[in-house]
Amino acid sequence: MANDDFLPNVNAVLNDLGLKIGPPPAGPKVTLLGITSNTGVPLMEPLTVSSVDKAINSLYFSGDVPSDPFPGELALAIEQAVNAGAQNIEVLVIDHKTGAELFGYLNPNSGHSARFAALQSGYNVLKNRDVDVVVPVGVYIDDDTAGAGNNFGKQLADFCYQSTADHNACVGVIATSPPTWWAIQRSGELATNGSASLSGEVIALGGTGIAPLKSVWFHDPSTELLTEWYEYHGEVGLSAATTYDTIYGNFRSGSFDTNGNRFSSAASSSAVSTSYFTSWQAKDSAGNAAVDSNGNKVDAGAYISVISAPIRAASVLTQSLAAAAGADLSNTSYITDGAAALAGLISSLAPHSAPTNKFLKGVLPLKLLSRSQANTLTGMRLVTMYNRSKGFVIAKGVTGAHNVNKFVRSDYVLMSTMRITQTAVDLVRSIAENYIGEAHNGARMNALENEIDQALQGMKGSALNDYDFTLSATPEQVVAGEVTISLTLVPAFEVTKITLDVSLAKSIS
Repeated sequence: MANDDFLPNVNAVLNDLGLKIGPPPAGPKVTLLGITSNTGVPLMEPLTVSSVDKAINSLYFSGDVPSDPFPGELALAIEQAVNAGAQNIEVLVIDHKTGAELFGYLNPNSGHSARFAALQSGYNVLKNRDVDVVVPVGVYIDDDTAGAGNNFGKQLADFCYQSTADHNACVGVIATSPPTWWAIQRSGELATNGSASLSGEVIALGGTGIAPLKSVWFHDPSTELLTEWYEYHGEVGLSAATTYDTIYGNFRSGSFDTNGNRFSSAASSSAVSTSYFTSWQAKDSAGNAAVDSNGNKVDAGAYISVISAPIRAASVLTQSLAAAAGADLSNTSYITDGAAALAGLISSLAPHSAPTNKFLKGVLPLKLLSRSQANTLTGMRLVTMYNRSKGFVIAKGVTGAHNVNKFVRSDYVLMSTMRITQTAVDLVRSIAENYIGEAHNGARMNALENEIDQALQGMKGSALNDYDFTLSATPEQVVAGEVTISLTLVPAFEVTKITLDVSLAKSIS
């Protein structure tokens, strides 16, 4: 109030821009695909999460028993991604399910081919959108019920490759099934081939309706069950469960040579197992087997990270899950696969900062893996977690790309390398698109070259150690309006091993 205005009154100020639609959150985006019971959320329409609380409350599950709604898979995934660092999230609902149909969809022993088809429709929606880190929620790379010739991990990898090649660079995150989910799906083999105690444990995990979900979320697995789970993913021929989904089995072969050797036994091998590229050569948008400019088969595994860790999620939603499942309400965490959390972490990191040795906020160990077990799972190109001196951290930020030894491996065995490369690709692509439709002459090509150089220079010293590129066009290409940009990158490779060489001396002179 002005100091010469002494009369009482009511001042009115009409504020503007309250109806302005805000831009989407900045930074890399996590895209979550999954199902909900809420038919009010539209199908196949990407929705930006502007309010985490509202999104969690909206993306519920409901069934005949329990009658009250409880947190759905997308709600749990949003919470995990946010806890791990995600600031920009969108969801794509691929189907509405409720009641008995919902529980059939979620049961590890059910067929999941309908989910595979719904996911494919979702990926088709996303194909021409800007995406960064993509997570198909509630599905697993080792699930053997996606349908003949189908695999959720390869489906995701092909989508990420096609998006990167055609429109916008992205990576995918998927998990192996949590130990409890895995035990239910493979209960027959475990009960038949395992010990009496293991047999009794896995048989008790099953059932109908919400009963299997109670086991998936809240069962405390025995050390024996966890060892079986580890051996299934990390070892050869040791687990009582011996059947693998064909495509996941071929994924595992990406760590083996042509003679079936791995690790130190394959240290001087010269070729990866032929089984690997039988399933894991990427497919382009036309469905053809993809090759790069040098004629090499495109490794689809390079476009995904597969997390495989026995973990729990600390969550304020746990009590609601426990109440729905009829579990102890004193639970403060539930068993999870970690895919959404890892995606959230990746989205929060600069491209040259790896998930390696990072905490995954909101995640706790279900059972601790030994260093040897974590090392073996990492060698199988799985992202796992174990206790180091600093705490419970990610062992190494690997991709699924084939990696037999230092002579036989993809260039993209680390997520940081892939993300640096994709960042550079997106930079160059965004600059080059501004020149489409313009004259193909010396002045324009010089301007394009200068813009690309300035952009890559901005990455040097952080994500890139060096780079080189050339612009070229044959006379025929000039007539056709084509330009070739040949780009060579020297990424800032992440530190994965430090050797401390210590000697003793009588004195230092």
